[in-house]
Amino acid sequence: MKTSLSTILLAAVVFLFSACESELNAPQEVSVNTKGALELLPSDAIFVGMINPDLMSVNSHLKIMQDEAFSFRNVSKEMDGSVRDFLDATGFDPVEDVKELYVAFSENEEAALAVYADIRADKFEQYADEQLGHELTKEDYNGISVYSDGNFYIAFANDELLVAASSESGIQKMIDRVSSDSPSLSDDLQIADLIGSIGTKSAWFIAKDLSKMKPGDQHESEDDYADVLAGTLQSAAFGVDAEAGGMRVKAILGPDATTSPSDVASMARGAIAGMRSSAKTDELVMSMLDGIQVKERGQDVTIDAFVSNEFMVQQQH
Repeated sequence: MKTSLSTILLAAVVFLFSACESELNAPQEVSVNTKGALELLPSDAIFVGMINPDLMSVNSHLKIMQDEAFSFRNVSKEMDGSVRDFLDATGFDPVEDVKELYVAFSENEEAALAVYADIRADKFEQYADEQLGHELTKEDYNGISVYSDGNFYIAFANDELLVAASSESGIQKMIDRVSSDSPSLSDDLQIADLIGSIGTKSAWFIAKDLSKMKPGDQHESEDDYADVLAGTLQSAAFGVDAEAGGMRVKAILGPDATTSPSDVASMARGAIAGMRSSAKTDELVMSMLDGIQVKERGQDVTIDAFVSNEFMVQQQH
């Protein structure tokens, strides 16, 4: 069966991130793996995210969601077969073998991925070589094999780090960064500060410039605190730490130049009040909302919440 690299990569991203649905202390140091990934991701990225499947699996409910995602029950038969062929041929088990997955998007919507995984490069390349002439092509760039189906380009930066990009120039730049000091996302002090400040280990997602991500025809309702709040932010960071009984959710909201942190905090509290009004007698929702803390932190606003397993189960039904 023909195998699409785009199918395999997009499946991995969707499945990993679909499984991810305290107060902030001083910024933590960015991990070695994160530093390594940022050094390969593009410097012009406006969104970057990370998920650690092992740490998400600490929560049994999230583990079930993750395992179900990787069972491919919700994908087409053609996609299911292609991915299964790849997994069978390489012995790769996404649930067990993916350690950390990083994804970044630039303003021009180009995507780049860095995946730390226990996958044998020789098995992957043997399988990919067998697909040449069907949907895959193979090119050598600076001594590294680059495979592509015309939509995604993929290569091994080293034995444990697989990189991918949505353009040929994108993957070439990632490979260049392996052996040089070319500009990368690691040069972005704002991103590094937000990663350290959010502090979560299971997953985090950062949008550094929301103004470049908002639809041009977006019109917020003055009566909807959440809509108004979204329209006043320059940046936003969201993090998750999985625990046995649920997950701790943390957010850092950065106001735009025309909005003060106190205004953002007021709108966040207004949005929570609106949700409380809608929830009324729903004890699970009210309990979750009661635990949310909104605080100003210098020029930012922090939000802390705990989402219980019971709440997640309720929201699924």
